[in-house]
Parts: sequence; C-alpha cells; structure tokens
Amino acid sequence: MKMLVLLLLLQLWMKPCSCVVPILRPPTNLTVVSVNFNHTLHWIPGPHTPPGTRYNVTCSWSNRRRPRRLGVTTDTSLRVSELTKGRLFETFVFYVASTSGNRASTPANTSFDVIQSVLRPVLVSVEGCGDCLLVN
Repeated sequence: MKMLVLLLLLQLWMKPCSCVVPILRPPTNLTVVSVNFNHTLHWIPGPHTPPGTRYNVTCSWSNRRRPRRLGVTTDTSLRVSELTKGRLFETFVFYVASTSGNRASTPANTSFDVIQSVLRPVLVSVEGCGDCLLVN
C-alpha cells in the first residue's frame, strides 16, 4: 500500500502543471519612420501574440532619468512627433512592452536621433496677383 501511495505521489509530482502562465513575447522590429520631422514608432507583435494585446509605450532621452509613459494602444504604431519638438539634438529611446490579461512581456527598445529625419521636397505653389506673389 505504501508503495502505491508513493507511486501516485511521484506520478503527480512529475506531471506537468497546466496552471503555468505562457510567456508573452516582446514586440520585434521597433523602428521610427521619420519624414519631414513627422515621427512614427512602428513595431511587429512578437510570435504567438494573442489578438487584443495592448502595448505600453514609454520613452526616455538624454536629460531625462526616468522613462516617460506615452500611452497604451492596441495598434502597432504610435505617432511621437509632439514629444520630439524642440529637441533636435536629443537621442530618444523608445520602449514597447506587450500586455495581455495577467501576462506582460519584457520591453523591447530602439533608439532614435531626431536629426535622422528624412527631408523630402516641400510642395510649393506660386500665383501672381498683379504686383505681388502668393506663395502656398
């Protein structure tokens, strides 16, 4: 009888627990697309990320000690142009962490310098109005 109890306890001990919370993977390929100083942070959900996952986005820069929370979104991009205004020579580090239910991933990060913005030609139209020019 003792042997049977020991075998049952051993079998229960070796059985994998179904109560383990699966790991939530962090987002991948964090990039900042920046054209004419309009900056947008983009990322791809990590492998096996469930639908409806929320992303916590934070940022820090050279003279800021603690990261600033930028928001929570279910999208895979976030405009960050307002944050970078007037900070041309700063290096920004963006962090994105996935959350779903009671699970959270470690944050993924990418750095970005505002001066890396791609400058494209500006559309300008000129009209004559007698002895003046109207520039749009």
